[in-house]
Amino acid sequence: MFFAPPLAEVALKFGPPEYFSLTLVGLIFLSRLGGGSAIKSFLMVGFGLLLGTVGMEPISGLPRFTFGQLQLSQGVELVPVVMGFILLLCLVGTYSVNNSFLDIYLFIGMGVVGYILKKLKFDLAPVILALVLGPMLEKTLRQSLFMALGDVWTLVSRPITAVLLSAGLAVIILPPFLRAWQAMRQKGKATIEP
Repeated sequence: MFFAPPLAEVALKFGPPEYFSLTLVGLIFLSRLGGGSAIKSFLMVGFGLLLGTVGMEPISGLPRFTFGQLQLSQGVELVPVVMGFILLLCLVGTYSVNNSFLDIYLFIGMGVVGYILKKLKFDLAPVILALVLGPMLEKTLRQSLFMALGDVWTLVSRPITAVLLSAGLAVIILPPFLRAWQAMRQKGKATIEP
């Protein structure tokens, strides 16, 4: 009860730029939880964001990456992607979600892609996270830029967005620096010891 008024005050300051920053930082944090290669994680985020752009563009309503397929105008569904990645569920289950052969094709395609990516030691979780968060990220970015008449500075000049984006940047930048610092410390200890 004590924290409710200050939390409500902060919540009221959240607009599209803050939601954009929060979504972006959440995507960065969650994609890095598994550890491993940051480059591979961010490549997988990019792949998931690309999948999330398939379908109707949210502001203008124009189709994107649908290749003339009406079924793709609804976007790439999460269920066939996840099912294809884990390859544990049957084709009938995939078809029954939307009664769509497109979902079966996605299931098979994502199964092949997922198999190849696993063999190449890519983590698939960032793809799924980006597919889920991508549409919100895009929507809030577009709203922010519309609200600011295209001024990108609004994404970093507001206090809450600055703090959130700084935290996201720290998650990207700090780990390599910390590893280098630890390596230098270990190297220094090795040269000091007889």
